[in-house]
Amino acid sequence: MNLLFNRFFKSKRLTGRFVGKIFAFATVVVFSTAFLYSGTGNGKIKGCIIDARTGDPLIGANVIVKGSVYGSATDLDGHYYITGIPSGNYSLRVSYVGYKTKEVHGVFVTENDIVSFDVTQV
Repeated sequence: MNLLFNRFFKSKRLTGRFVGKIFAFATVVVFSTAFLYSGTGNGKIKGCIIDARTGDPLIGANVIVKGSVYGSATDLDGHYYITGIPSGNYSLRVSYVGYKTKEVHGVFVTENDIVSFDVTQV
């Protein structure tokens, strides 16, 4: 690998100006990509998924915003947090191994707002 690197770059002169241009381009690409995926101006849904019989949190339950690419899995406390959701009226699909899949309708998300929605799984 080192031989290939040396052979390629020995014939090329990398001036400070050229390296600076590469660095500037890479910086612009990284920051513009981060800005595009930051979810600015969109809503968020958060909540907790718990067992209806025991009241225990369900770790790793899947919470999906139906008809979209948005979703999350619950953490060790049964909490989920979904960001970057455009304003609108949505349905959530909650699934967990050993439990019936549950759909919840009428979750209204508004711009720059956080909607709290807890679900009890049977």
